[in-house]
Amino acid sequence: MLIMEEGVSSRQPIQGSRLLKMPMPTLKPLIYTSKRSKPIYTYRLNAFYQGKIHLWNYNAGIIGYDSKNRWYNHTSRSTGLDIDDNRLTRYSWIYGYADAAYHTPDNKWSFALYTTQTWQRTNESRIEGGQTLARTVTNINSTEATAGWYPSDAWSVSANIGIQTINLHTNADNTTTVQPRLTLSGFHRFSPKTWLRFKYSTYAYTPPTEQTIGYGYFIDRFLWSGGNPRLNPSTPHSFNLSLGFFNKLTIEGSYTLTPNKSEQFYTSSRGMMPDGQFGPYAVESYINADCNNWSVKAAFAHQFKNLYIRVLGEVNGAAAKHKEFNNDAIGGVGGAGLQYFFAGNAYAAFQYAYDREIAITPQMRSTTDSDRMWFVLGKSFWKNRIEVSLFYTPPLHIASGKCKQTLTSQALIKNSWSNNQFRNDNQIAVHVRFNLSGGKQVRRVNIRDIDIK
Repeated sequence: MLIMEEGVSSRQPIQGSRLLKMPMPTLKPLIYTSKRSKPIYTYRLNAFYQGKIHLWNYNAGIIGYDSKNRWYNHTSRSTGLDIDDNRLTRYSWIYGYADAAYHTPDNKWSFALYTTQTWQRTNESRIEGGQTLARTVTNINSTEATAGWYPSDAWSVSANIGIQTINLHTNADNTTTVQPRLTLSGFHRFSPKTWLRFKYSTYAYTPPTEQTIGYGYFIDRFLWSGGNPRLNPSTPHSFNLSLGFFNKLTIEGSYTLTPNKSEQFYTSSRGMMPDGQFGPYAVESYINADCNNWSVKAAFAHQFKNLYIRVLGEVNGAAAKHKEFNNDAIGGVGGAGLQYFFAGNAYAAFQYAYDREIAITPQMRSTTDSDRMWFVLGKSFWKNRIEVSLFYTPPLHIASGKCKQTLTSQALIKNSWSNNQFRNDNQIAVHVRFNLSGGKQVRRVNIRDIDIK
């Protein structure tokens, strides 16, 4: 089966021994979507404790979050499609952690022990009738031990070893996965101005809940979207090597291999469609794909009296493969900045940034070429406690600003183009920053800042 967006398909591939004939509209249908939510409640709870006994430091804390919402989704087309997908959702999340760290009196050895426990639950039901659509419960436990050796200012070596257990319970399945966590790092300073740093890490990554729920629905007459309860966790392996020269130039290379990475994938199916007809349609879900990405970057910074110069460049690439589908792309980032400092805590600056952003899956390839330049005038007042800056973005570009995305699968072909680069042209902004100090400092934990791997 083949469905084409942004046009009409004239290809009719054979699936099995039957020729699938798709409707051939001569006019592009008008699509109307409406999405709105009504929060019912949201609760948050944070508690933590810090302490110290001689050379031991220890921390413990717990964070809780619970929210319930009503979601109203409506999709219609001028061809007659009319779908209501109204859901009652509840998301609950509890995260607890504890750690203890010790260092020897001479500070040449350090040891630490960490443990975290995460519990997540997602419930989705139909507002009309209360039918359960999806229920997912995830338990993640991670325990790690770290040892560091610092024989001199020129050498340091550290190792982090741990184990992570992931239990995922959905409508259709109950799986438990045990994965190792390992980080090795080393640092050596050849001279006061030359150094080398190496790092290797691996861990288990659990796909987001929305990718593993067993519930799906038609978002179009010919497109069904849903999760994959049998999606497996992935185990990325990351290598990083960086070199520093003259305290001005840094060169860095990195490579990450991710087998079983969760990626969006399209297949074809046949069944009852929302208009009551039996026929072929496309299925949008998730699979485990083999992926890798790499990057090489360099940055140079130097100050000539009152003039500060910074230049950076990066080349990166990515590849993704699943069965007969594979994609790869190469991108890059570049930038330069000049900043001149005047008397009286005033400065002027010019910056330029270029970005060729890439995103790929086994079936999708997206590239965006964009750039931006801006001028800045700033001045500090009241002993640098207040800073006022004026930004201006001129309508000047070297990059095309084009964003192109191509999706090719057995069920769906999609091409899209856009160019939003002009939206920042002739932009003027005034920033005012206040630097306040004093009082007693306490630790604050923000739920958005926690990364669960």
